[in-house]
Amino acid sequence: MEAVAVNVYNNILLSNHSFRGGLVIDAAGLSGFTSDYNVVIDRLSPDGDATIMSLEEWQTATGQDEHSYVSTPADIFAGTSDFRLKTGCVAIDHGTSVNAPPADIEGRVRPWGDGYDIGAFEFGAPVELNAKQRDDKITIYPNPINDYIMIESEEPITEIEIVDLKGNIIKHQQVNNLTEVKVPATDLEKSIYMICIHCNERLIVKKIIKQ
Repeated sequence: MEAVAVNVYNNILLSNHSFRGGLVIDAAGLSGFTSDYNVVIDRLSPDGDATIMSLEEWQTATGQDEHSYVSTPADIFAGTSDFRLKTGCVAIDHGTSVNAPPADIEGRVRPWGDGYDIGAFEFGAPVELNAKQRDDKITIYPNPINDYIMIESEEPITEIEIVDLKGNIIKHQQVNNLTEVKVPATDLEKSIYMICIHCNERLIVKKIIKQ
């Protein structure tokens, strides 16, 4: 079956399997497949494991993963069960902004440093807000949310976005310089989101949970 718009960016794809690698795709799916800026084990297959390739061979055969890297769990992760990035690993600052969520899985704002990190964690960034974006004059409640979310700000709000952890903008609302905004949330599925609040030239990003 032909793959339709399957995009694989900013992932860490490692496997300890004896022969299967980090990326395996059926040959028929290559025409709809795009992959780049990943960290992989040096075993990949373009034909359902019939052929095993190194990353270099994979790049030549498929034209994919030009900016990807080979690594191992020991070289990438902070610990055997700690999947935060290890200091100095190739995943740091080597990701792409394409479809990247505005925050990592812990609510740390991306990018931090010289670029986006590859994987679920952004190395070294403070939780929720980086130093340039930090603002404690925003109140959000309730959180977790059900039917709505209230935002109160000491500064006029111009725009609000709710973004899922894949980087998709789920909700966008223009605001006419209000300091109190009620955002409906009944249409949100149960999940973790980032809410991006634009105040003049500043952006405040916070994590919200729909329950």
